Amino acid sequence: MIPVYKHPAPADWQVILKRPELNTSELHDTVEKILAGVRLRGDKAVKEYGKIYDKASLDTLNVTEDEIRQASIRVPEDLKIHRDSKKKY
Repeated sequence: MIPVYKHPAPADWQVILKRPELNTSELHDTVEKILAGVRLRGDKAVKEYGKIYDKASLDTLNVTEDEIRQASIRVPEDLKIHRDSKKKY
């Protein structure tokens, strides 16, 4: 459960606002394993890792034009502006 603080003393703010630390050494090893698997086995590995990490069972990795259009509708306009400004570079 997330703690609730009501009017904490300024001296406590640093402790309250401290973000949890992530042990990235294990994460790095996992990512390296995934990348190596994808390099060796391509789409088959992507599907396997999708099943393991995302609980997604994919028949295909192709995205249709309609799926792209539908996803684009859900992107907030301010993000589209940033996307468009990157294209200028």
